[in-house]
Amino acid sequence: MRLILTLFSLVVVLSIFSQNNYYFGYKEGFKYGCQCIDIPPKNAALTSGSYDKGYLDGKVDGLLYIRNNNVNNSSQPNNKEPYEYNQDLQTPDFELIERILREKQRRYNEQQRISVQSQQSESENERRNAINNMNLVIDYYNSVSYKPETVKNGWHEVFAMNSVGFCEIRKVYVLNNKITQYCVNDKIYREVTYSLPIVKAKTAIKLSINEDILLQIIFVKYLNNQTSNCSSPPEAGKVSFWKSFKGGGYIEIFIEGVSIGEIKYYFDAETPTCDQHGTVTFEAIPGTYNYVARNSGAEWSGNVTINRKGCKRIKLIK
Repeated sequence: MRLILTLFSLVVVLSIFSQNNYYFGYKEGFKYGCQCIDIPPKNAALTSGSYDKGYLDGKVDGLLYIRNNNVNNSSQPNNKEPYEYNQDLQTPDFELIERILREKQRRYNEQQRISVQSQQSESENERRNAINNMNLVIDYYNSVSYKPETVKNGWHEVFAMNSVGFCEIRKVYVLNNKITQYCVNDKIYREVTYSLPIVKAKTAIKLSINEDILLQIIFVKYLNNQTSNCSSPPEAGKVSFWKSFKGGGYIEIFIEGVSIGEIKYYFDAETPTCDQHGTVTFEAIPGTYNYVARNSGAEWSGNVTINRKGCKRIKLIK
């Protein structure tokens, strides 16, 4: 109970300081706009400013009030100094504090609502575009009369699609009529955990990043030209994450803000090899990448530089 009262007192004190700063700034802006001696404290209740910015917000709001309401010398003549015009705000105006805080909350809620709507709209547009592209790819595939039974070894440019609104061009490596490597934008490699044999320039795979989703792969370019391969992506390197302690739950690993997997096991007696079972491994072209590792009670973060054909190991400790 004492802690609650202390926190409440702190909030009130901070609010009073902010409110006074806002009020004094408002007075200056009001006086500048109408050439007046002073203003009533109640005018400081204009809620277009932010308490946390204080004086400058108040000054701008006071000037805007004058301009918006056409206040001039005649409404508050210089030769009169009514008591209420000169009464400084010595005690906290809780009504003013409440009004402005309520207005701030309303504006924040409105901004959040607009932001969520915008994100939902953008996501829906992306999904619709993906579905449209998916339909175009499928229609083209069905229109081709000759479809080769197999695909030759090497790198190929394909369309990767799923049933939830994803359709993008990717590069895959084919070995013995199965996909063994998958590359995103010539930069990031994804581990292929499952691949069906390619039949008539079409197959399906699963990636380690999300083994619940089956990706349909269509070799559109190969349908037109069975003699050539696409250029291979730049040679990649790896980084493997592992933990040396028991407990703490799973640790999810993010690279550049994208989840790449979870550490579910620990190594207490030995250092694992790169890409060993129990580690989480990220493969990409050479460069420096930001990483964050997080469980329910801790977080690790930093940057890691991936070298060509190399592999770095990052140990997470308590």
